Amino acid sequence: MSKKILILLGFLFLTIILLNTVSAVDMCWVEMGGSADCENNEYKVVMSISDSTNAHGALADQGTFVPVLCCNFGTGDTTCTDNNKIIALSSSTNAHAEAPDLISPNYATDVCYDSLKDCSSVDSGFSCGIGEIEVVYISNLINAHIEAVDSQNYESKICCVIEYPEICELTSATWESETVVEETNVDVIVNGTSCDGETISFEVFRGSDACDGEISGCTNPENVVFESGSTSVSGIWTANPSHDDKYSFVATVVANPDETVTSSTPDLLVLAECPYDPEPILCKGYTDEDDCNSNFCNINLQDSTPTTVDCEDPTMNCGCTWNITTSECAFSWTVESGGSEVGTCVYTQFTEDNCDDGFLTFDWTALWTWDDGCNPTCREENQALADQCKEGHRDTPCPAQIPLPFFNLYSLVATLIIIAMVYTIIILSKKKK
Repeated sequence: MSKKILILLGFLFLTIILLNTVSAVDMCWVEMGGSADCENNEYKVVMSISDSTNAHGALADQGTFVPVLCCNFGTGDTTCTDNNKIIALSSSTNAHAEAPDLISPNYATDVCYDSLKDCSSVDSGFSCGIGEIEVVYISNLINAHIEAVDSQNYESKICCVIEYPEICELTSATWESETVVEETNVDVIVNGTSCDGETISFEVFRGSDACDGEISGCTNPENVVFESGSTSVSGIWTANPSHDDKYSFVATVVANPDETVTSSTPDLLVLAECPYDPEPILCKGYTDEDDCNSNFCNINLQDSTPTTVDCEDPTMNCGCTWNITTSECAFSWTVESGGSEVGTCVYTQFTEDNCDDGFLTFDWTALWTWDDGCNPTCREENQALADQCKEGHRDTPCPAQIPLPFFNLYSLVATLIIIAMVYTIIILSKKKK
């Protein structure tokens, strides 16, 4: 036998194996005995039927019959869309069936499945098209009984294209920051594909200890939902408690608990207190860009503003901003109108005060910048806000100082008396010698 013939036979053999493998992987069948719920083998219920042949049909959620039609692909979603109708039924239960591709349908109850698309009736003597599989057989195009594909007593069969639904895949996760102070709100950020509308849960860990139940004072972030078209979503964790060991987190797709992602390094370090000495009172006190932009020590931003600016106003976004030109941290506030930014005011703060009188006196210069999207009409309507961005002067209370316990004027006098007594004793002792 020539080498060419051997190669050809080998190729044909591999082709047959591949075809059999594909048909074995993607299939639908009628499960008869036991619980007949398709879930024993992690398969999904498409509909229920009364028997393997000469059968009536019912929707999957009716539970009318023990035998069920199963498919070993898809997510199990039987919600109907524009093109996933398999057959139509005369009612939701104990019903006759009709083909899905009739020009004038008679039945209004559709059997659908998320991964079966563009279904059509085909004469049982013909094969389904490329990329299609046999789902069920029917005795007629209308007013029909149903049977399983392995019975093959009827003249018509339903062929459908397999189209796998997009499944949410979590691709990465990270903390917003590497280091925060205890009780700071820090973002837990998750990235994913095909996750529109999916709910994501979070579990925070410190080493192998889980947040809820194993770490006192620690609470997991609340669930969040991917918006339509978004590839990223973030939750908020209140960092607590502080510890020398760092924190990580795991994000999970609630509808598919097997789909998880663990936060990438670096893990999060939670400090007990602000490491700056002295602790910043104004944005100007930050000397590091990341600390500035994140307001690392959680200074009260309202203390940095003119009294006319309200940082609690939901249309006003206050924060510390790093000035890359001067390498200094400045206070800024951005105004929104109708969901769009109007402009930003940046203050450059100056002070030589050291809080020795309990108050910090500081001055600032101001620079207003209109947002590119704010047209002349927008600017005219918001000119009053822009006018608030101007140089000024303010006194603000300094952080409370911790008094030494019991140390007052009487304590000072008593201390001096004790010192005098000690010296007197020492002098007298020397004279006796």
